[in-house]
Amino acid sequence: MKVIRKPLSLIGLFGLVISIALMTNISPAAACSALPSDKGQASYTVSIPTTGSYRVWSRIYSPSTDNNGFYMQVDQTYCSITVGDSSSIPVGTFTWVNYQNAQPANLITLSLSAGKHAVIIAGLDPSVGVDRMMFLTDFTCTPTGNGDNCVTLAAATTSTNPVVGVVNLKSDGSDSATSVDYTVDGKPVLSSTLDTTTLTDGKHTIVAVSHFADGSTKTISSVITTENFPTFWQFIRNLWNRYWWIIALVIIAAVTVFVIVNRRRIFASYYAFFHRVQFMLRDRRHITKSKMQSTPTVVSPYFDGSLNNKDKK
Repeated sequence: MKVIRKPLSLIGLFGLVISIALMTNISPAAACSALPSDKGQASYTVSIPTTGSYRVWSRIYSPSTDNNGFYMQVDQTYCSITVGDSSSIPVGTFTWVNYQNAQPANLITLSLSAGKHAVIIAGLDPSVGVDRMMFLTDFTCTPTGNGDNCVTLAAATTSTNPVVGVVNLKSDGSDSATSVDYTVDGKPVLSSTLDTTTLTDGKHTIVAVSHFADGSTKTISSVITTENFPTFWQFIRNLWNRYWWIIALVIIAAVTVFVIVNRRRIFASYYAFFHRVQFMLRDRRHITKSKMQSTPTVVSPYFDGSLNNKDKK
């Protein structure tokens, strides 16, 4: 089996483009047997944004009416799914297929949780090519061409890694678009680059609207987190927000060590202060008591202060 790889996009899988979405008509298994590798095998990881049901489409190349299928496995849950394998698949061209076991009515729909999932594809027939896969939540959309017509807002992503400096903007599925309009938090971006230093640190919503030659448009939204070089206090705040428990443990350990090393001085200072307070209180009580016990001097109005004091009538 031949695996044709192309660059990944924001929502890509297989070096193939993946637009996210899902549903169930395949029963999960407890564990999977190894897929055959004699006709080729490749492993990939796909990130599912939200838990739900997804319809799986594959764009495959059939070299003949007898060679037109491949195996697919998702995690250890969905095993040995036979994609395509129908003689009705056109020969010599790439065709979008969303069914299994050669039965167009038996659609491939999976129930997947949000997060990363391991996908393995392996050869069933020789010389079968696979260049794109799409996981769609929109079950009414049938991919055409590169599948850009099924890239919608459901493919929105949220970046958890901080974005810094100047970044290039590229919308998923915009290769065939005549033009793309970008906005950040509702404000237009006049070029295909974004200087994140002009934004406040934190989360921002980027919306890309792709315009196609037939007059149709497709919108993709993505949330990014900017974190450029912070001020000193921003740096301290960010450091505390991320590692507060480590910092708290270090502070507690440092205080404990300081107290143990300097315990004699600390206790001596405590006792000295305590005794000083005691002396101050004792002296104050002594002074107060002395004042209360002292006898005031009474001067008679008939005493003129001389030794020749005489009674006055």
